[in-house]
Amino acid sequence: MNQQSNNKFEPDAEGKESHHSLSEIMMVGQIIDNRFKITSGPNSGGMSAVYCADDLDYGGSRAVKISLPTSDHNLSKLSFEREERALRDLAHKNIAQYVESGVSNGIYYLAIEWLAGGSLAEKILQKGPVPWVEFYEKTGRPLLEALAYAHRRNWAHRDLKPQNILYNSDDTPKIIDFGIARDVTQSQLNQTFFRSGSPPYTPPEPDDSYQSTRRDVFSWAAIAVSCLTGEVYKDYESLNSALDRLGNKSVPKAHLTAALSLKVSSRQEGANILLADMDEYHLSVLAASTKQISIYIQPPSENIKRELIEYYASLPPAEVANFIESDFNSVWAAAYEEKENALTIIGATIRAVCRVEEAALRLLKLTVQSPQRAIELRETLSSVPSVKFVCGVDSDFKLARTNIRALLTRIEISDEVSAVRSEEKRKNYWFDCWSDFLREKERIYRTKQLGIRATHVASDGENYVANVEGEIDRDQLGESLVVQTGTGKPLIFSVVDLIADQMILSLRLGARSDVPRRNVLFETNFEAERKSIQKQRTALDDIRTGGAVHPQLRDFLSSPETVEAASMSGGIFPEFLSEDKRQVLDKALSVQNILAVNGPPGTGKTTLIAELIGAYLGRFPNSRILLSSQTHVALDNIIVKLVDKGLSEHIVRVVSSGSENVHKVHKAAEALTLEYKVREWCIKAERLSEEFVETYAQKAGMNSYDLKAELLGKSFCKTVDQLNALTLERKKIHTRSAEIDEQREATIDKGFIPDREELLVKTQNIVLDIEALNEAIDSAEARLSRLKITLNKMDGLGDLFESAAESELTELLNGLVKAEEGRDAILPIIQLHLDWINRLGSERSFHSAVLK
Repeated sequence: MNQQSNNKFEPDAEGKESHHSLSEIMMVGQIIDNRFKITSGPNSGGMSAVYCADDLDYGGSRAVKISLPTSDHNLSKLSFEREERALRDLAHKNIAQYVESGVSNGIYYLAIEWLAGGSLAEKILQKGPVPWVEFYEKTGRPLLEALAYAHRRNWAHRDLKPQNILYNSDDTPKIIDFGIARDVTQSQLNQTFFRSGSPPYTPPEPDDSYQSTRRDVFSWAAIAVSCLTGEVYKDYESLNSALDRLGNKSVPKAHLTAALSLKVSSRQEGANILLADMDEYHLSVLAASTKQISIYIQPPSENIKRELIEYYASLPPAEVANFIESDFNSVWAAAYEEKENALTIIGATIRAVCRVEEAALRLLKLTVQSPQRAIELRETLSSVPSVKFVCGVDSDFKLARTNIRALLTRIEISDEVSAVRSEEKRKNYWFDCWSDFLREKERIYRTKQLGIRATHVASDGENYVANVEGEIDRDQLGESLVVQTGTGKPLIFSVVDLIADQMILSLRLGARSDVPRRNVLFETNFEAERKSIQKQRTALDDIRTGGAVHPQLRDFLSSPETVEAASMSGGIFPEFLSEDKRQVLDKALSVQNILAVNGPPGTGKTTLIAELIGAYLGRFPNSRILLSSQTHVALDNIIVKLVDKGLSEHIVRVVSSGSENVHKVHKAAEALTLEYKVREWCIKAERLSEEFVETYAQKAGMNSYDLKAELLGKSFCKTVDQLNALTLERKKIHTRSAEIDEQREATIDKGFIPDREELLVKTQNIVLDIEALNEAIDSAEARLSRLKITLNKMDGLGDLFESAAESELTELLNGLVKAEEGRDAILPIIQLHLDWINRLGSERSFHSAVLK
């Protein structure tokens, strides 16, 4: 072997890349690299051929894979390099074991363990259909475990099929041929093997390198269908027909259907997820099965008999075996220790340690437990149904060996399922608690609606001031109040503030002329609170199911120990802080969980919190702090102090632009709101955008002015259409509101009282729908304004588009389109870029980018 280079697949010492025929260099008896002596072969396929060879250094047979001289040299080299890297990194009982690799006479070779048991494809054709339990325990789960292991090691096989699964002499399935495998942590810089695979066992979509593990999920499911139906398929149509024919009760059809989905995102994310699903299903099948496997326990030794008889003095020696059988078969649980090859079984009263032999269990130690203690021990171990213990020796050695393997597999499955369930229960605990809190909060709002009597209601600019009787708890007040008018039409107010016995209110829905002025009953708006709680519940569910903006947010909340600690890279404290304040802050910064700051008003709590935040950001400048408060005043008091400390660049004041809370923001904090920050960010992004478009167009040899004019003009027309559609939708909602009023008045005219709760629900829905549409209309108008500004920079085209009638816009746009070579190729990417730029600041979906 060439030892001169770190790359084992470099040309040999003379620098030649030989392309001899196989018959010239690979003959029976020939020795490769002074180690592997060819004994038979070859079996050819794809870019390589495989020979059986004796290992002259360590003995035994090896499979030696060599590149075919007729294959593409670069592809062949890359394939061998990938397979060597993968097999070196993957050591699993169900993956072929790497032996050696290198270059001999200019031919790449790779030596792995020899697998003489044939391929899965051959077994499928020989045996025909197999039931689920046999498939999963003997073939399906071992392969899935191997894939899950590879995925954990960041490897995706990408070409799994029945021909790439071979068996050793012990009938253990092993995955081979990692020639197009890829390390999923490495970026895909080219499209080599982009469309490689073996239909229908690999999915039809090209591999974008981001979903490689889902390709393996598809392949496993396709192999499962083949084994369960007893056929090796040639095309997707035949495979899908076979899946349709499988019965829902005999196989996990829903899971297989998801795994074989042509929509990549519908498949299980990786083999570990599929493994958990399949284990759960398999246990359910075993629980419903009436077919038992017999596990033989070798007859107890004299020492074992004496130990049992010492406890049960009246037990005859001849009945010891029957007693053990009866004890285990009444109830049992077990744990397997692979390193010791020992199985501990807890029966009704017997605790036994057994050595696992090839076809039976041998009792090594036996003790008797009280029934209660045995119950406690069994609760910590696994048990699987459909198992019968027999003391004796089975005449069918092969069946007995198969059953021993099945028992260990089932115990392992049960252990895995229990571990997954326990982990899920632990992770869900936080979410369950918060969900219970929201449920209780909703119940309180429903059962304890407040009725607040105001003696006088006066206008105060756009708001109202309501003088109330008695003291009010701000937490119970909620964010919205309702006044039922004499006509039955509800007035909906937002609570702006509460100062002593005065409520500051903003009218959200209703006419100002309808607002009563004296002796007014305000009621908490349960429907608004319910909607708010529903939003929180939806957000909670999104986080729980991994649908949040940050997919790892669930793990951060349920397993905070997984969050990486911030690395200290900034200064510790500002120089102006006195020593006593530094000591206080240093202690505060060392608190790991909760820091309680207590004290009456005016004792400096706000200053301490501001100093603490400033010190933390100084110590950990790349960290993020979420500052929340029950009142906007308290929040902004801290923010103002942080601004005074020169931290305005690090602060984003989050408040919804369409919310009634906008006016509650302190004047000094307005410039720090997300809307303002987005606006500043957009100006920078637009400047970079213009440079990008001009550079990109120039490289393509095109006129950037013409391109921008055409694309921005198209965006202007499209936005006008969207704005018109949104405005029409808002008119429909106003019409719906008028219809509700008409129905209410008609009910009163008939002498009936309208259903107040039903009216409130409908009215609250109208409010939410109008607010959502107003926000969408504001976004469209902001986008249109931005487009006009950009177009006006191009010889006043913005004013021209704005003043044109809708019927003239298409004609105006056509006048900007110029036929130019290469235009069709460059247009889509420029269009995509400009669409993105024009949505900045006008759609809230982009705000998360600013926060990040």
